[in-house]
Amino acid sequence: MEIRDDQIFINGKPVAREHQPDSCKPEQERSIFTRECELWVEHLGERTHDTIFYGGGDSFDSIKVPEGSVFVMGDNRDNSNDSRVWGKVPLEYVKGRALVVWWSRGPTRAEGLGAWFNAIRWQRFFSLIR
Repeated sequence: MEIRDDQIFINGKPVAREHQPDSCKPEQERSIFTRECELWVEHLGERTHDTIFYGGGDSFDSIKVPEGSVFVMGDNRDNSNDSRVWGKVPLEYVKGRALVVWWSRGPTRAEGLGAWFNAIRWQRFFSLIR
């Protein structure tokens, strides 16, 4: 698995994807800094995934994921702490399939409890994951 210029490669082959023009909204309107984003639909086997990018051409060197482990990536690739940060996950730790978004909070430059609460993306809570 590797990433070259925001494109995932598995076993040296690119994961199929299509750009979705004009379909990505910038980060929360309440956020102090909004950034333009791009939405792509990726196809991994029979599953499709909406993926958000903020540009910059992210890359991640090729690694081998050993049998019995998984490499976990966030759908907001430019803003996710995932296996690129905390490493591969033993398959025995995976207990099921994600069904809903249970927590979502955007970035904020302000400090304090009020700013923390204002960054919560309430409208995403309990939205279904397809």
